[in-house]
Amino acid sequence: MEQSVRVDDVLERNETKGQRQPSLVLTSSPVSASSSSSAGLTPPVLPAVSLIPYIRRLVATGMDFPGVLHGFFGDDWGSGVGPLHKQERRNYLCAAKSGG
Repeated sequence: MEQSVRVDDVLERNETKGQRQPSLVLTSSPVSASSSSSAGLTPPVLPAVSLIPYIRRLVATGMDFPGVLHGFFGDDWGSGVGPLHKQERRNYLCAAKSGG
């Protein structure tokens, strides 16, 4: 039995607040179908987690080296969070800074 996450609810709440759609990663832990069905338990609904704040923090602090991204996001980080990293780097570099 697969766990389902109510992503539609999260996206709907963000749309009503005027926020842009986050890139979501669904967290899950393996649950055997036999143990949950025999006990009559339903698996809990797990929250969706956005990676954008973490990538943004790495970019803003200058810690977005390929080695660091590999450590956080694994071997295939380039195809997974690579596009998000590029976008957040562009956003950071092009953002208006106050000269004080």
